[in-house]
Amino acid sequence: MARFWVEPASLSSGTRRVEGDDFRYLARVLRLAHGDELVLFDGAGREASARVEHVDGLTNHLILQVGEPRPVAARADGAARVVLLCALLKGEKMDLVVQKACELGAARLVPVQAARSVVKLDAARGKSRTDRWRKIAREAARQCGRADVLDVAEVASLEEALAAAAAEDGARFVFHEGARTSPLAAALPAARVAQVTAAVGPEGGFTADEVEHARGHGFVPVGLGPRVLRAETAALAVLAVLGWTLGDLR
Repeated sequence: MARFWVEPASLSSGTRRVEGDDFRYLARVLRLAHGDELVLFDGAGREASARVEHVDGLTNHLILQVGEPRPVAARADGAARVVLLCALLKGEKMDLVVQKACELGAARLVPVQAARSVVKLDAARGKSRTDRWRKIAREAARQCGRADVLDVAEVASLEEALAAAAAEDGARFVFHEGARTSPLAAALPAARVAQVTAAVGPEGGFTADEVEHARGHGFVPVGLGPRVLRAETAALAVLAVLGWTLGDLR
């Protein structure tokens, strides 16, 4: 069934008129017609069933009849909230990580400027990229059936991201190829934790100084086995492993 994101404040039962780009998407891309059903979701954990009551191709609008919004759990009961601190990656790699992080159930992604990040963003470019990544996250949530949307934070320095993570409860890990003999499995907490924060470096990885800085903020250096993974592969492997061991991919 088709899913469609709406602003949280606008999700309510009753009649809803859809125009503009949203009309073009529903009527021209999804080709919804009178009587078709869909699900509206607000990205904040609520969704509602809806039915197309009328489509007007002359004035380019359609009318939906929306049911009562209902809460939907963001993750399985007992699953840890996973936060990914991901160093900025070049090209479309960051787009890929954002999309797949949403699909894999991560709660939050913080784009981090690291020493070896090839990409350098000023304030204007950082805002533009963040807006793009948030749109990608909404589309990924629509496709994978999430009622919430991966929270993509503003681009931060590594220091800012580490300090913010240290102020929150939960387990914290920094992934580094120099810690191959310290596997994640051995470092995972035995008791249930509400949140796990994972820091993954850029192409070339974190520097030794950055790893030590992370350690100072309570991050445990760990590895992902004997092979050297590409940065985007490492980020997604981390989320998959955490989703399996502590999340809702079991």
